[in-house]
Amino acid sequence: MTKRAHQEAQRVKPLGEEGIEAIRKVMVEGYQKVNEVLVDAFSASAIIRVYDALNPANQELFRKMPVAKAADVSFKLLNRKGGAA
Repeated sequence: MTKRAHQEAQRVKPLGEEGIEAIRKVMVEGYQKVNEVLVDAFSASAIIRVYDALNPANQELFRKMPVAKAADVSFKLLNRKGGAA
């Protein structure tokens, strides 16, 4: 597998528990890559805010999303609710 193919495979990989923990770490330490996607503290905060507000069944579905999809869903939900998750 080439480096580029590996990176693309990582970008579509589900978040999982490890991804959620890595995103929580981004909120404290600043931006870093999570599954080959660069995540900043603002995006991490939005993702975690939505994740923590979900019930356990929906948290499981959320963990199955890739990082970019989780960020997209999080921002859409926060914008629709006026920022109150």
